[in-house]
Amino acid sequence: MKKSPVALFISTILLTLTNAHASDTNTVIVEQEGGGHLVNLTQEGSDNQINLSQSGYYNTSMVIQQDYSNKVDLHQHNDDNVIVINQKGSNQGSGNSARVHQWGLNNTLSIEQDGNENKAYVEFDTFNSLITISQTGNNNAATAFADYFEKNTAIVTQEGDNNIAISHSDWGDSIAAVVQEGNSNYAWAYANDISNNVHINQTGDFNTARGVADLGEENDIDIEQVGNQHTANIYAEQGFWHGIGNNILAVSQTDQANSAMVRTLGHGNSVSINQGTSL
Repeated sequence: MKKSPVALFISTILLTLTNAHASDTNTVIVEQEGGGHLVNLTQEGSDNQINLSQSGYYNTSMVIQQDYSNKVDLHQHNDDNVIVINQKGSNQGSGNSARVHQWGLNNTLSIEQDGNENKAYVEFDTFNSLITISQTGNNNAATAFADYFEKNTAIVTQEGDNNIAISHSDWGDSIAAVVQEGNSNYAWAYANDISNNVHINQTGDFNTARGVADLGEENDIDIEQVGNQHTANIYAEQGFWHGIGNNILAVSQTDQANSAMVRTLGHGNSVSINQGTSL
């Protein structure tokens, strides 16, 4: 059986790897330590894989994969790093996946996927970082999960039907947001601790939104849905660290046959629900 070609680089210089013509079942492995590096990787074809690891400061990783059933597994450690991933499907299909883990301060991550049945999963143990995931197509899934640190922004944007989006910002002064356009989509946005903003915006029909703020107070949760047959649920409870209260919870639903439920625990919470055809 013919083995897939494997490229292994351990370097502190600019790396550019490009397949000039579309090809399949290729593997690239890059490992870097140090600062100020740029890695630029491009693959065309299907069933390709990139494994990339960077440890240091002011590093940039840029990945482009074109076609279907491709995979990226990327790890960055330390501060002021940048990741840009672009995966595009073709007329033959999609099914690409990107998995990223970032540690450190002031990092930026962007994932863009076009096509159907793509998956993006981001786990970031960071402070003051920006994470954006954008997907276009149907039956896609995206998760942005922030753990342990403050002042992070996680935004998931999806256009299409039957998509799933999860945006999770832990600790305080963070933003967890989901924007979806299409039908039969599911959005879950979650924040822990104090002074977080949780936003969900859905346009279409038969969508479901769930906004949660646990273990804290002075959080702002709002869900806006335009279309018919939507469901919106907001939960602000389980506050055993700082007590819970003074949260602002709002649901706005335009058009017909929508359902909204808000559940709060604690003191000084504000709840607003607006439903109608001309909001």
